[in-house]
Amino acid sequence: ACWFLVEKGCRLLAMDTPQPDSPLKGWSSDNDSPNHKILLGNGVVLVEYLVNLCSLSKPEEFLVVAPLRIRDGDGAPARCFAIQGLPR
Repeated sequence: ACWFLVEKGCRLLAMDTPQPDSPLKGWSSDNDSPNHKILLGNGVVLVEYLVNLCSLSKPEEFLVVAPLRIRDGDGAPARCFAIQGLPR
């Protein structure tokens, strides 16, 4: 699925799960975070732990992701919200 997203030009993957990998495939496993490596290695931004995605009513919404700026970090907490009803 990750290679499919990359091939289709996905630039950002927002999800209501902790991560796109199985927790069993994390640090110190024989196959450490393969989905992270595929997605991040191809420039896809990951936004994890979102809530209330089921309240979005249209197939396309305007998503705002405003992360904290953390020096030398590889991730950060972010304020995320969707703006519904914007004209195209």
